[in-house]
Amino acid sequence: MIYYHKKALVHSRNHGLQEHEAHTLLHIGVLLKGQDIKQSRSYLTNALNIAERLNKHDLRANILLAMSSVYKQEQNYKESLSALEAHQKLLQDVFRRSRAEETAKLRAQEERQRERAIFLTVMISVFLLITIFAYYYRRTKKLNKALFQSNQIKDTLFSIIGHDLRGPAGSIMQALEMLGTGLLNQQEEEQMIDLLKQQSYSFNETLNTLLNWAAAQ
Repeated sequence: MIYYHKKALVHSRNHGLQEHEAHTLLHIGVLLKGQDIKQSRSYLTNALNIAERLNKHDLRANILLAMSSVYKQEQNYKESLSALEAHQKLLQDVFRRSRAEETAKLRAQEERQRERAIFLTVMISVFLLITIFAYYYRRTKKLNKALFQSNQIKDTLFSIIGHDLRGPAGSIMQALEMLGTGLLNQQEEEQMIDLLKQQSYSFNETLNTLLNWAAAQ
């Protein structure tokens, strides 16, 4: 088993795969713990140096745990405890970093969701405004058309009413002028008075019709 790990170690060094080299040194160090404790510590120390240089906290924590076991086997309890404390501290740092990254991701996700919600709100508001504008535009257009038609009807109606009023009014004026001349005999005056009554009734009826229509508008 160690033979294959050492071949992998040579391959890692030849190709500059430092992280893979550190992992391989860790595996060899753990395997040598029961055979050659000094060699085991040497491999683990080299692995730790590479992990520290690469700033790989997880890898450093695993190496320190293995070194704590090696120091304990050597009965170097002080170094074993120190390595174990460093291992636990690294795990706490890794946990804090992980929590910080997760928090940052959650905040970024919440920010994206908030921006998406704002965008949707703006789009819905714009859509509603366009819909309301289109509704009132069509309504105003219909009202303008109805108003135009109503004005046309009024013009036509007033033209008819003016014609209907002008006739009786003209007849009344002519009859009054003839009565004022004193040239008519009694029978002709009575005929003129009857004509005035008829034209007055017609004029009054037309005028009442106009007033009733105006009041209904």
